[in-house]
Amino acid sequence: MAKLPFTRAGTAVGLILAASLSGSALANERGGTSAMIEVYEAYAVYKMGRFDEAFEMYKELAERGVARAMLNVAHMYAQGEGVEQDRERALHWYTRGAEAGDTTSMLETGEAYRDGRGTAVDTEEADRWFRRAAESGNSEAQWIWGESLYNAGDRSEGLEWIERSARDGGHGEARRFLSALRAEAGDERRVSDTERSALLAAQQRIDDAARNLDPAGIVAPIRDDARIRVRLPNSSGWDEMDRSELQALWQATFDQIDDYRYQRGDVELTAVEDGIVATSRIREDLDGADGSRRLEIHETAEFRMNDGQAEIHRLELDIREAD
Repeated sequence: MAKLPFTRAGTAVGLILAASLSGSALANERGGTSAMIEVYEAYAVYKMGRFDEAFEMYKELAERGVARAMLNVAHMYAQGEGVEQDRERALHWYTRGAEAGDTTSMLETGEAYRDGRGTAVDTEEADRWFRRAAESGNSEAQWIWGESLYNAGDRSEGLEWIERSARDGGHGEARRFLSALRAEAGDERRVSDTERSALLAAQQRIDDAARNLDPAGIVAPIRDDARIRVRLPNSSGWDEMDRSELQALWQATFDQIDDYRYQRGDVELTAVEDGIVATSRIREDLDGADGSRRLEIHETAEFRMNDGQAEIHRLELDIREAD
């Protein structure tokens, strides 16, 4: 496959993003849709392992006030990728992103104060950021805040936040926590043969689309209102996005490669109250002009049935370096 040109304007990815992000919340960041196109370009460069180049791209956008880029600059300072590791600078950029309204940056700021990364441990400041991120809709923060309250003895409010994390954000650990509570109460259900067949058929369509480098086909089984979280390799933080943004990320990745191989492993299914959670691992081999990279995606997807078809309502893609 010939690699497509990757420029700031006029490319295939640019045209796709201009259409798909016009109604996106991310398009409302400073710089609008144009800035977010550049964020996705930087993401694809990062995914290929070109960290120095990705850092410069993110840093320039962050200094222009793009909150998503602030978050990724912070991640790269925290990990020492493309720049010397500096946890104080990481916290600086996490805080700037948090103050700009990015909920993942709020979560990361809370974790920095909780763990003493780039600052002294300050549990009160950590809790302030966790609660702020939870109230802003970050499902990871809702889980952390809810579990903290639950373990501290405030089970009523803690369960309320855990349930919100599971219901609105589809958080995997929150869902499993609530499922365990239901199992203890004897209220457990199982995946039916019909559900299993429909779900595996939907995943097969996704896998076929990935092998055909078809971003639209990859996201086709995902509902427009699905909650999606993606974590980059070596990063501790998550990016939250919508269906059109995920399609744009796949497109940006495919525009960076000369050859691509994709393989899904075994799928584990767990019935939850209103759906089925499917967990699996996907192996990616990416070959580009500047080298190759092997990644493993730990995927957690919540499916629900609609007229006999399995649709994805919640999706987590934890992208890691392959062993």
